[in-house]
Amino acid sequence: MDNEAIETTAAAWVIRRSADTWTVSDQNRFEVWLTEATSHRVAYLRLDAVWQRSARLQALATAGLPSGIVPPAGIWRTRRS
Repeated sequence: MDNEAIETTAAAWVIRRSADTWTVSDQNRFEVWLTEATSHRVAYLRLDAVWQRSARLQALATAGLPSGIVPPAGIWRTRRS
C-alpha cells in the first residue's frame, strides 16, 4: 500500500470512529489494520490528532461569536487579555 492509500484509509478510520455507528466488528477490523504496518499506526495517530485539534478549534471559533462570523486575525490574542 502506498503512502497516499495509507493516508486515505487512516482518514476513513478517523471519520468512522467518530460516528455513532461504531461496532465491535469495526473495532476488530481497525485493530487488524493498525497492526499490519507501523505506517498505518503513524498515519492514523497523526490524522486523529489533527481531527481532535480541529474539533477544539471549531469550539473556540464559535465561542461568543454569532453563527457564520469568521473571527478576524488576532482576535484570540486580544480577547485573552
